[in-house]
Amino acid sequence: MLQHEKLWGSEESEFLTPIAKALQPAYQLGLKYAPHSWLLEQQVELAEFAQYLGNGLAALYASRADGKRWVEQTPSYTLIAEQLALMFPAAQFLFIIRDGRQVADSMQRMWQWNISTAVTTWQNHVMAGLSLQAHCPERVLEIRYETLVRQPDQCFQLIFDFLGLEHSKAAAEFTRSKPINVAPGTENQSRQDKLAPRWHNWSRSDKRKCAKIINPLLTRLGYH
Repeated sequence: MLQHEKLWGSEESEFLTPIAKALQPAYQLGLKYAPHSWLLEQQVELAEFAQYLGNGLAALYASRADGKRWVEQTPSYTLIAEQLALMFPAAQFLFIIRDGRQVADSMQRMWQWNISTAVTTWQNHVMAGLSLQAHCPERVLEIRYETLVRQPDQCFQLIFDFLGLEHSKAAAEFTRSKPINVAPGTENQSRQDKLAPRWHNWSRSDKRKCAKIINPLLTRLGYH
């Protein structure tokens, strides 16, 4: 997506997490001595408080974006998506969902996570994304990873329409030519190899643990 001439992005930032988590506590602290509260006196609601904090951060990103629309792509920000929606009221969100078993398998190989930790992490992120989608559906576009791999042209057409940008073939070409989510030992996999059900090779114990935790959500999402 960042191959589009009007979009700019950089490395994962991580620093928004503690800021977003402090948003509600900071606002509540400002109300602590009500009625002698600056926030109350000036009639500052939480949404306005959050937006002004976001304005400063948006200016920081824009200062590096060379006039382009900036893109943040830190996966863990899914867990603070609702706070980010308050802080950046003009922001749009791309919610990419991948089969949780594939994600867990990748986490095992990349970070040696156990199955329970991996699938629980996936579930928490997906549930946070679904919650944001329920609260502000007009600001969220859901894309399936599997469709992105198989049909990048159609997916990016949807994405650019959602963002109000003219279509660009560069993003789809990049997706076709470059590996996505490369874990150790998968550098030479084809696009179709990325979709192979690698969890079939798990132990019975790991399969049972996975099923117990995420089968209901997998079914809800249409994964069988």
